[in-house]
Amino acid sequence: MVALDRTLGANLRLCREAAELTQEQLAHLADLHPTYISLLERGQRNPGFEITVKLIGALGIAADDLYRGARWIPPDVGMEGRFAYDRDGAPADPCPSRLKLADQPKGTED
Repeated sequence: MVALDRTLGANLRLCREAAELTQEQLAHLADLHPTYISLLERGQRNPGFEITVKLIGALGIAADDLYRGARWIPPDVGMEGRFAYDRDGAPADPCPSRLKLADQPKGTED
């Protein structure tokens, strides 16, 4: 089980690589600094809503691609609630919505 920021970082890297983008190219498309992309991918930053929207727009993916494998475990007696990350091997396509969204005319994304 891994923290949520590392979940997002690993998925961000998989989606960026699937889109065949460098960190610098993604940073340009998302209007972010390349160092920030690197920090996100290494799990050293946790993006807010605005940054997440920029990333999914720049990558042409759905938000669930960034959070795939993450889940919340509610608190139980004597235990705090926590995030968990389950990865049962890398998926064949780490960002399945990328192709689906790319096929839609501009302005028709859900």
